[in-house]
Formats: sequence, C-alpha cells, structure tokens
Amino acid sequence: MFITFSITIIISSFFVISVYNTVHSAFFLILSFFNGSCLLILSGSDFLGFLFIIIYVGAISVLFLFVIIILNLNQFDFSQKHIKLDSPSYLFYIFLFSCGFLSFVYIIFIMLTWPAYDQAIPTLYLLNYIQIIDSVNNVNTFSQILYSYYFFYLLLSGVILLTAMVGSVYLTLNKVSFFQKVSKFQQVHNQISRISSASISIIRYKNHYDL
Repeated sequence: MFITFSITIIISSFFVISVYNTVHSAFFLILSFFNGSCLLILSGSDFLGFLFIIIYVGAISVLFLFVIIILNLNQFDFSQKHIKLDSPSYLFYIFLFSCGFLSFVYIIFIMLTWPAYDQAIPTLYLLNYIQIIDSVNNVNTFSQILYSYYFFYLLLSGVILLTAMVGSVYLTLNKVSFFQKVSKFQQVHNQISRISSASISIIRYKNHYDL
C-alpha cells in the first residue's frame, strides 16, 4: 500500500504541472493531497491525515477550483512557447530536476546495496515505537506538544492570519470619503452664503464662452 500511494503521488504530481487543462490539473492536485493523507493514516498519524484532507482537499483545493472556474482563461494563449531553450530560467529548472532525480537514484542505490537492509526492515515493522515511548494516542501527543512548547508560534500564526484577513477585507472596501458623500447632496447653506468674488462667472468674448 505504501508503494502504491507513493507511486500515485508521483504520477499525479507530474500531471499537475504537465496537463494543459487547469481544472484537470486541480483535480490531480486533489488526488496528490488525498494520497498524502492516506500515507499519513497508513503510518499511524491518523489525526494529521484527516487534518490534511479537511484543510487541503476540503478547503484549499475547492478554492483553487472556484478561482479557476471564474477566471477567463481563454484570453491567455498557452500554445505559444515563451520560454527559450537558452533562457536562464529553463536551465535552472533543468538543474533542479536533475538534482532531484540524482538524489532519488542515489537513495534507491543505497537502500538496495545496504548489507543490513533485509535484516532491518522486519524489525522496523515488528516494533511499535509509539507504544514503547508513550501509551497515549497521536492526537493527545500532538496537542500536548503544540500547546505546551509551541504555543507562541500558534498564537503568532493566528495573528498573521488575522492580519491577512483584515488586510484583504480593507483592500476590497469601496473607499468613499466623507466629502464625496456630502457632495452628492445639495449644500444649500454654501450656495446661499457664497459671494461674487469667490464664484465662477461665464463671460462672452468673441463669440466664445470663456471662464
């Protein structure tokens, strides 16, 4: 099951960046998140697995789909190749992909050539280190560590999210000043109290109207 979920994550992640249709790319992203959650549940971290499903699959991916659907993607021409083969960004992407691929091959080579690999795998599956260290479940352990040792970072993340929410609401507000609101109505007092020296008059000069 571990190998199946891992291969599915790799394939779906590849299709996320290679599929032409953005909606299909978002669906492959949801599939990647779902398989990652299954890996966490399979490894014993059921709380984090369900949390990933609720947050990433249930909220962020649905938001991605909503944004993609409301966008007018027809105005963008994706058929043209704007990236040249000799561009620095293209070479940088090739370098990153090569480093990741070589690291993956090196890890596989070390695992296959490790002399104690066959003897260590059965012991890893037979021993349950969570029950040896503590008898509580992972939800209690996660809560104790988070709210005991990392409560400051939890509060800081809450303040950052609150600031982002307030900033987004402020940017979307229709900024109308008090003077703009007042100018929409008739200001009778100002119209009566005005004097001729401070007013604008129209003077006819050579068959033209000049101010």
